[in-house]
Amino acid sequence: MGQMNSQENSDAYTVVIFRGSTAKPLRFSFPRKFIRKLLIVGCLFILADILVISHYVIRTGEVWELAAFRTEAMSAREQTTAFSTAIDDLKKRITAMKEVNQRLRVMLGIEVPKAGDMANGRGGEEVPLPEGSAMPNGEKGLGLWPSGTKHGQVNHDPHQRTLSTLHRMRKRSFQ
Repeated sequence: MGQMNSQENSDAYTVVIFRGSTAKPLRFSFPRKFIRKLLIVGCLFILADILVISHYVIRTGEVWELAAFRTEAMSAREQTTAFSTAIDDLKKRITAMKEVNQRLRVMLGIEVPKAGDMANGRGGEEVPLPEGSAMPNGEKGLGLWPSGTKHGQVNHDPHQRTLSTLHRMRKRSFQ
């Protein structure tokens, strides 16, 4: 029996707990197979825990990145809205300027330019300018010189030039 007892002990791990000098020690005996299974389960649990923690860290980083992208997208959306509003305002201003331009053309009796010929600053008839203030079609030009000055002379009084130009424009609109 002595041999069997020693063989049993070699297949098991024994844990002895001493509770004091007068108390009897506690002995626990665990078979090797149980300890191996317990170590394997413990290692698997630690490995799973490491995988879960690493997955958590990766996902947390992605959440922070998505939050940064979200704020950037909101900023871009605000800028796009502001840009769109500015474009709409510019379109309204251009439309108003076209109306003013059309009214001025009607008031001054200026022909509407051809839409196709105005591309890249080109357009109009290519004829030499006649001498004097007459236009090629026989009409008198607008002229920036008051009636008292000759063509080529400069009148330095801006009020006189403005008044004479307005007077000619008024005459023209009633014709």
